[in-house]
Formats: sequence, C-alpha cells, structure tokens
Amino acid sequence: IYLGIGTLGGVRDRVFPWDAVEVLLVCPWCLLLRRRGQTALAAMILLVVLSHPIAFITAAYGLDSVAPAMFMPTIALAGLIVGRRMVAFWTLISAVVCAYVTINSPRGGFTVPVMTVWSAIFIATAMLVVMLADRLETLLRISRDQEEATRAAVLQERSRMARDLHDSLA
Repeated sequence: IYLGIGTLGGVRDRVFPWDAVEVLLVCPWCLLLRRRGQTALAAMILLVVLSHPIAFITAAYGLDSVAPAMFMPTIALAGLIVGRRMVAFWTLISAVVCAYVTINSPRGGFTVPVMTVWSAIFIATAMLVVMLADRLETLLRISRDQEEATRAAVLQERSRMARDLHDSLA
C-alpha cells in the first residue's frame, strides 16, 4: 500500500522507496525467527523497521497531520505481542521519534501543545492495549482452568467406573 501511495506521489520523503524496501527485506527474516519460536524478537525487529517509514512520513507531513497516528498500531503490537514493559518503552520511543523527526524536519511544525496531544494519544493507546492484554490473559487463564477441571472430572469418573467394574468382578 505504502509503495503504491508513494508511486502515485502521496509520499513526500527523500528516502522513498528505500524505507519500504527495508521493511520488505526484513519480513522474511522475522518469519524465520517466528518459526524458530522467537516471536518477541521478531516483533521487536519489525517494530523498529516499521517505525522508519512512519518517522519519514511524519517528518514530511508534520505533527499537525494524521501521520503520527501511524505509530499507534506499532504501540498496539508492542503490547499484545511482546508485553507490558515493551509497550511502555515503545510508547516513549514513538513520542521521542515523533518529536525528533519533526524538530529536524525541513518543514518544521514542532509545537509543544501538538506534541503533548500526540504523546497523550500514544499513552492512552498504550494503556488501552495493556488493559486489553490483561483481559485476554485473564480469559485465557479461565479457559485453561475450565479445561483442566473438565479433564480432572473425566479422569475421576473413569476411575470411579473402573473401581465399580473391578468391585463387581471381584
């Protein structure tokens, strides 16, 4: 999608399409890591690589556009795949990268009130993701407990039936 938008002139940064090529080259490596059971590492690498085009787009369009909103899915991924500590760290990184690229952008446009709003949005996103992850974890634990209780009941019933059968034959 990004390459298509850029080809049509919708992306105005000086590193297009190389940032997208970077993402495409890293994806197979992350798939390999995931297959080897290193999902958290693969997710962290993808987060870093995905932040590059987002940072360049934010620098091109500024804080007063919707470009910084593209950091929000990366915050959600950090929380849901990697964990609570990573979502806090990645939220901070997103805000710092957003401020840095805007300050150093030839377009300028850095203002403290707008950056404060984006930081608050990033923090709210992180908090919602943590709450969702906690809720999902609770639901999974309840499901596992119910499964174990069902298995224990089945084993107990089988043992009772085996005892009854043994007693009736003896």
